[in-house]
Amino acid sequence: MKRTILFIPYRWHASAYFILIILWTVALLSTIPTRQSQGWDWTPDARFYFSKLVHVCAYLVLTILGLTLFTPNKSQLLLLLFLCCHGAVTEYFQQFTGRTGSVRDVFLDYLGIITGYLLTPLFIRYWHTLFQSSQAAQKP
Repeated sequence: MKRTILFIPYRWHASAYFILIILWTVALLSTIPTRQSQGWDWTPDARFYFSKLVHVCAYLVLTILGLTLFTPNKSQLLLLLFLCCHGAVTEYFQQFTGRTGSVRDVFLDYLGIITGYLLTPLFIRYWHTLFQSSQAAQKP
């Protein structure tokens, strides 16, 4: 059975990644967040900063999950380019859904991608340590 860098079966890792991409795309192009956020008791500033934090975190997670899906090669570069294009294209199409597309959000998406790229080696090292310690605990 083929496994990814994280010792997870490839099909589960790939499935989780593609499901997250689809869910994030639907969330970005949906009008629901705009309508639901109007009922929040948050201040407009808190709502604004929370939504921007979600942008950064979503692309950070997508980057780490995607980069650990592939071994280091050209596929990783293509993944980073895909995520950059995804961020820009979804922001562009948001203007047709009753929401506003924002260049600032594209840059926040890129910030999440860059942060995810930089944190991936640390995440892999942590995951391997966690995996090895669980393997050692299972041995009699």
